[in-house]
Amino acid sequence: IAYRGWKNSGAKWTYSWLGYSMAAPILSWMLALTAVGYGAWVFVTTGSLPFSFPIYILLVAYVPFSLWIMHRVIARVVRQDWLLASLTALPFPFLTSWLLFLNWQGGLWSTDNPQVHSTDTDRALVFLALAVTTGVFMKVGHRLVKIGLLTIATALIVTFTVSAIPVSIGAFSMILIILASIAFLFTPAYLESRLKRRDALSEANANPARSGESGEAVTHWFSNTQ
Repeated sequence: IAYRGWKNSGAKWTYSWLGYSMAAPILSWMLALTAVGYGAWVFVTTGSLPFSFPIYILLVAYVPFSLWIMHRVIARVVRQDWLLASLTALPFPFLTSWLLFLNWQGGLWSTDNPQVHSTDTDRALVFLALAVTTGVFMKVGHRLVKIGLLTIATALIVTFTVSAIPVSIGAFSMILIILASIAFLFTPAYLESRLKRRDALSEANANPARSGESGEAVTHWFSNTQ
């Protein structure tokens, strides 16, 4: 529903919902890729797979399939506006850390682990913070304010999430995690410039007569656009 609403109308409210919708293929791609790598390592070291061969084949086939889905959606979102793509990616640092924590505590379907239940309130607060950040993002006008909002919100949410997990993490590791999360959140800006440069080059190759007029693609990272 979120994908159809975004594809047909392009309304800004659909971007946050699209981010949660894309969490399933992205996080499952990470799990599948990890399982494929682990299976290959076990096979090389022991000569046998840790799970059945048909399951391993399905995991190998799922990795490029989910990657294709992500590429199709992400490329279209980034081409429209990298800042809205960053809003779409806002939940991913939190969801990734949560998924890794659940996997470390016995898997996604573990129901009898007290450490998992002890973080329920913290996770609810993070979802509330994501909702508030999205609402403020939609209300503010200038792009520089939106960039600052996403940067501060990401740093605070990641800090709270990592602190809530019952794992000892030093200050230096915390800083690295925050910086990596912020860098990930603003990768759409880099992707947009690459995609626009590639589109401009393709258009110039298709229309040689207009190649002198096209020039380099200019990405208005900080100015307001309609």
